[in-house]
Amino acid sequence: MANSKISALPSASTPLAGTELVPIVQGGITEQVSIDNLTAGKTVPTGKLQASSTGEVIRGTTSGDVTTTGTNFWRFYDSGGAKGYIGYGGSAGRFDVNSGSSCNMNINATNGTMELATGNVTRVTIENSGNATVVNGNFVIGTSGRGIDFSATPGTGTSELLADYEEGTWTPSQGSGLVVTGTFGSSGTYTKIGRMVFVTARITASVSMTCSGGFICSNLPFAIGASATGSLINSDTLGNSGSTLATPAASPSLYASAVSSPTGSITYSIAYPV
Repeated sequence: MANSKISALPSASTPLAGTELVPIVQGGITEQVSIDNLTAGKTVPTGKLQASSTGEVIRGTTSGDVTTTGTNFWRFYDSGGAKGYIGYGGSAGRFDVNSGSSCNMNINATNGTMELATGNVTRVTIENSGNATVVNGNFVIGTSGRGIDFSATPGTGTSELLADYEEGTWTPSQGSGLVVTGTFGSSGTYTKIGRMVFVTARITASVSMTCSGGFICSNLPFAIGASATGSLINSDTLGNSGSTLATPAASPSLYASAVSSPTGSITYSIAYPV
């Protein structure tokens, strides 16, 4: 073997285990070292690390680069070109993860902030005070029944989870206790916050309408969970006002006290739980 050329030696099996030995000359003496220890503690001045047959990792913008416009980073490539980088973000304590123009994350250890961005526009900021700010966009609850949990605040309630908010329109239907002369018409809006529904509506008749005490409308946007009382006003003669009642037994209808509208317009509002 001492007289054999390297090219005449058999090929080693790959991948290497790391325990293989190779000779080196250290201090004028030929010694042995394992593959794993060959460069232990030594900075390897290579510019390119092959990750796979379809991709590679290059430090800097080109092979061999270490800095680019004052920053140090690892740039990631695949067969389609540069895909992003990870590393020092150009100011003290800043660490960046960037996939080009589509997504960016900055962590600043100096002031304790973290920013998430898309298209180089900051979307979310988490400050060192603990506050989180949605800069551009909405906070979206992705699962029904989940929301904002206030259980850290003092209270003796059965739930401190705000799990719903909704705004919309609804169309009241003529109730069995409402007598309409002419053509019936209606419109309404609602806001739902948690379990409470706030309803406003206006019902009209082309001639007149009266309710001597009975169901004034139905088709509420949500079923009634518990009894509640709201206001009912004759918008034509404001002195002729009354009340409207929501009860689970009448769901989804509202019961109204006696009211009349000679010129055919009544408005009302009520808040009730679901």
